[in-house]
This record gives sequence, C-alpha cells and structure tokens, in this order.
Amino acid sequence: MSKLWAACAEAGPLAALPLEKIQGIACAFQAFYRTFRCFRRILRHQRTTLESYHEFQQTWDECNDFLHHNPGWRQDTVPQTTLLHEIACYVYNHEDLDLLEKRLQLQLHIMNAKLDDIILNLFAVVLRQSEVVSDGAAAQYDETLPSTLTSVEQNTWPLYRHLIELREAKPPSLSAAHCEQLWILVVARFRDHELPCHGTQLMFSRDFQLSDKKTLREYSQQSLKQRQSAYRTQRPAPYLRRRVYSHEQGGNLATL
Repeated sequence: MSKLWAACAEAGPLAALPLEKIQGIACAFQAFYRTFRCFRRILRHQRTTLESYHEFQQTWDECNDFLHHNPGWRQDTVPQTTLLHEIACYVYNHEDLDLLEKRLQLQLHIMNAKLDDIILNLFAVVLRQSEVVSDGAAAQYDETLPSTLTSVEQNTWPLYRHLIELREAKPPSLSAAHCEQLWILVVARFRDHELPCHGTQLMFSRDFQLSDKKTLREYSQQSLKQRQSAYRTQRPAPYLRRRVYSHEQGGNLATL
C-alpha cells in the first residue's frame, strides 16, 4: 500500500489551472466529442475503419471523462468521484495538457479529412447515376436536403444521410439547382477544414465549380494521406490521464 500512496507532486487537479485554460480545453474537447460521435456513426454505417482508430477511442474516453467530471468549468471545481472511502480525481500537468491538445487536434484534422472524403465520394456516385430533370419534378428530395445556412459540423450527418438516400434511389431524379446546392455543401466542408500553409494562398479562397470535381478529388486524397502521415510522425503519448486518490477531500494526492 505504501507504493499505492506514493506522492504525486508533479500533477495537480484541473482546478489549479487558470480558468481560461480550462475553458479552452473544454471547447476543444467538446469539438472532438461532437465530431467523433458522428465519425464513429458514419464509419459503422460504411462498415469500415481507420488506421489507429483505437487511439481515437482513447481520446474520446478522455474527452468523456473531462466533460463529465467538469460540469461548469469553474476554477474552484475539483473533478472527483467517490470510491468507497477514497476520492478519485483526474489530474494533469502542463506537459500532459499540451500533448493531449496536440493529439486531439491531429486526430480532429484526420477525422474531418476522412469524413470529407467519404461525402465527396458519395456525391460523385450520386452525380453519376442521377437524372437531371426540371425543378418541380425533383421536389421529392428537397425536404431532406440540408440547408447551406447550417454549420458544416451540424450538417455532417444530415448531408451523409441525404446522399445515401439519393444513392439508394437508383437513379435519383434531381434538378440542376439541387445538384448545385449539394456541391456547395460539399465544397463548404473542404473550405471549413482547410489547414493554412505558411507562405501559400488558401486553395479554397476561390470559388469551386462542378467542373472542378477532379481537382477536389485529388486534393481530398492528398489531404487525408498528408494528415495521417503527420499523425504517424508527430504522434504523442496516446494516453495521458492520471487518476489519483485521497482518503479525504483536501488531503495529499497519490497516483495509482
């Protein structure tokens, strides 16, 4: 038991961090949390997976714990849960948090690139097999068409489901306006997820037309490969959370 209660001087509760730091981490975790839920759902629907998927799941678990044990992000809040007569707390040191945020961002970039690629491929299939008709004749699919006014993040699952619906119609009857709005939604995803490159103009600072489908397809494949390669090269430690115990609140913390 003496080893169990060894001192944990280098780590402390999240309450010891500045409020702005906790709120920033919370926002990043919430973004990852929302994206991963949709990402996991679509991968399951596609019956596919992703390299190092288990590490994404670990990050999801950490986000889950952080969000669950820090409801309100108050500076005086110490995340804890009672285990018999002991108190369990999740603690991080500054290096942990920096590595965790870096890993989270790398994984978030990969998830967005993978989702963009899946949706672009679906759009290409729908476009190939669709029959372009007058606007009135294609009204049956308008009800499930996501709005271009909704955020890219909120549109991910509705857009995916809409494209699946069209693909399964074989062939769908779509108006030119419907196809154009689908294209706008697809391009908006790539524009929203483009990463700035030092000294290079953003690719999506210009308008993309339907005639640019091949260019967008090449960009999508290249972007996903580059982000996966960057993750393999820069991958930090996959699991950084520490759980510590104390016999009573306010007592000395020790790692398990």
